[in-house]
Amino acid sequence: MATGLAHGIMAIDPSLDPQWRLDSGEGGDGFGNLFRDADSKDYAHPAQHLFKDAPERVTRGIPPEETVAMLDRFGVERAIVLVNTGNAEAALKIMESYPGRLYGRLSFDPREGMEALRKIDAIARGNPLIKALSVTPFAIQLPPNDKVYYPIYAKAIELDLPVTDWSSDVCSSD
Repeated sequence: MATGLAHGIMAIDPSLDPQWRLDSGEGGDGFGNLFRDADSKDYAHPAQHLFKDAPERVTRGIPPEETVAMLDRFGVERAIVLVNTGNAEAALKIMESYPGRLYGRLSFDPREGMEALRKIDAIARGNPLIKALSVTPFAIQLPPNDKVYYPIYAKAIELDLPVTDWSSDVCSSD
């Protein structure tokens, strides 16, 4: 672990994007190029203008062992990684390889209705690695109090999981 930290206190990263290259039958999170403007339509990452190595890093991905080494280098004891229903099996397998280090917050598309609830239940029920559900209102252009989320919030209560809310993206090219 990293040294030189204040009183030996390790950090917890509550929102790590590990950029693993996971194969899944369903593809990514389904948001695709929703937020691409004319300047970013050819980017490997929609905010690569903010990160000089984004094209190379996003294209090659970061292997899980490099992710954990990076956590060690920066004194991060645990991390919560975004897991979506399309890559959950592969992501959970990686998290199991690093017990006590990596946990998940499950992302899904609430517009899928009952199918989203079934996916959440199948992945999260009884799984100690899933620590939260994650909604992204800005990505689907529905505020977090829209009725589409009500069944999701009820499922979160049933599973005793908190819900995280990513309400905006601050990656402007202006």
